[in-house]
Amino acid sequence: MKSLGLYILDNKKLYKNSKKRYNIIKTRGHNIMHDLSIIIPSLNEPFLQRTIDDILEKAKTNVEIIAVLDGYWPESLTGGDNLRIVHKGKTVGMRSNINAAARIAKGKYLLKCDAHCMFDEGFDAKLIADCEKDWISIPTRKRLDAEKWCPTSETGDTRPDINYLYVDSKTLGGTLWTSKNEDRSLDEIKIDDCMTFQGSCWFMHRDYFFELGGMDEENYGTFRKEPQELTFKCWLSGGRIIRNKNTWYAHLHKGNKYGRGYKVDKTDWAKGDEYILKWSTDEAWDKQTIPFKWLIEKFNPPGWENVTLKADDKKLKPVARGRKVYQNLKIEGENFNPANTNRENSKFWNEGKFQNFIKPHLPEDCSDMTFVEMGTNAGLFLRMAKDLGFRNAVGIEKDRTPVAEGKRYRDLLGYDYKILKRTLGGKFGDSGNFDFDEIPVADYTLMSTFHYYIDINSWLKYLDTLSNKTRYCIIVSRHVSKKHWMALSDLPDVRKYFEDWEQVNYIPEFPKEGDPNPRDLWSICFKSKLERINIDDIKIKGSDAVSELANEIKDNDDINPFETKYYKKWVARKNNIWNDKTIKKFVADKTKLLIDIKNNGQRDPLIVQEDNKLSDGGHRLAMLKALGYKNVIVRRV
Repeated sequence: MKSLGLYILDNKKLYKNSKKRYNIIKTRGHNIMHDLSIIIPSLNEPFLQRTIDDILEKAKTNVEIIAVLDGYWPESLTGGDNLRIVHKGKTVGMRSNINAAARIAKGKYLLKCDAHCMFDEGFDAKLIADCEKDWISIPTRKRLDAEKWCPTSETGDTRPDINYLYVDSKTLGGTLWTSKNEDRSLDEIKIDDCMTFQGSCWFMHRDYFFELGGMDEENYGTFRKEPQELTFKCWLSGGRIIRNKNTWYAHLHKGNKYGRGYKVDKTDWAKGDEYILKWSTDEAWDKQTIPFKWLIEKFNPPGWENVTLKADDKKLKPVARGRKVYQNLKIEGENFNPANTNRENSKFWNEGKFQNFIKPHLPEDCSDMTFVEMGTNAGLFLRMAKDLGFRNAVGIEKDRTPVAEGKRYRDLLGYDYKILKRTLGGKFGDSGNFDFDEIPVADYTLMSTFHYYIDINSWLKYLDTLSNKTRYCIIVSRHVSKKHWMALSDLPDVRKYFEDWEQVNYIPEFPKEGDPNPRDLWSICFKSKLERINIDDIKIKGSDAVSELANEIKDNDDINPFETKYYKKWVARKNNIWNDKTIKKFVADKTKLLIDIKNNGQRDPLIVQEDNKLSDGGHRLAMLKALGYKNVIVRRV
């Protein structure tokens, strides 16, 4: 079957458009949005069909598989409506295939895997449950016995699973970290930092893949150093690579027995090997914001003991105005690029700002409560909120440098608050990528000298949702001359924005005499209609099965939903109304919800009537009780 361009095969029917060489033709189900798009680059792969079958058998979410046939046609390939086939008329290489598949992917997440892999039951749901927007997540790697289609550990192989690799000091390639892979005490750390990985399987948000620039075909060639490119782009721009030990995949090392699919010529191979070395001198990527030296110091891998690296900030991309760490983060021996040291003892900046303009709005007892900060910079106030006793703290910040430094500061201190790199609006009407659904419902939302940087349209849309997402909103502001399309900063304007809320506190401007860095500043606190009430006061028809499920998940993220009493209850109750597929989806969705509550807190208020009778949120309530929450946030109807 001869072909000259890029095609998509919908099961048995081949579509072709002779006018456009690279036209992509719609396939069945093309309008369906998927949870996960699985990309499989393939060239002369004997186990491609087996890999597709395994994925479809094990997946629990709505997945699509995009198999890219790089200049060849297998005899047959099936996968129903979940399979999309991209055919390249001539072999162009793995990087190009990954990029092409990512561009047409419909999923919120991407998983790339080799065409000779076996997967854990429910691998997709387990990966989705633990992956922030700037993470690359790698499941535990096992070794595949392709003939018996099982991990080699089941056929007598005693070698440990692979969770840890490090960057080699000579080639910057990935090398097995044997001592860590053999350390059984590390098995208990289910989500652990991973210096680098093998390219046979990786997982991330689709949007993050494009934020990293996709796969660089120009500088690295068609194939070489794929995982190291992603490693350095992610870590050195403020992201994180994690090994998710809650799930696994098994990969076949084909060797000579099965033949190598991608045969790369020496020139192309050398191109990737040569370019990857630029990372050690901070010259490989214009979006790099963290020096290579930091990555080596973070992981302290073998072989780097006698290597001297000098972080040359001049070689990094200049930080644009507003993209700076203006908070004074202090740890002995660490430099967090603090600006204006005379702010350290000012009542209007840093700790002084928090103590004088924010803390007076907060209660003495913050246990069980959630603190959210919009425009968090490097997260100093998140740390101070945790010190006050807030159970959860989450910050939203649009600029890469403070996010990266803030996470480094947080990790060195050993805190557990979150900093998410998101954008809410801007100067030119850009609505940004902030999503309310990914943060918990808050007791207090702080906007400290923040809101007047948002275009008025995005600001008003944000306010419309905020009243159902926080109990209190604290605004710290000052007079700022802004264009008419931006949110206004003065007190009368702020009060107008919050006219449907109740003002509960106001702190006027402080005297500036004698302060080393004075400024005009005031703060105000508004209350929404959300309430926090005692969890035992909520009236609900009890469900023992739901409570049992919540308690099981509290102690075990790796639970199989279909082995629980909850699943068996639904099978018995609905077997004449729902088919097994519907029941499984229902139970899997509820299990996913409970795991989310465990890891992220209360995402939305519980809905209660005036007499505290629960109208919606029984599963969330059961999980919160299992986790030991004494109070919860509710909305009355």
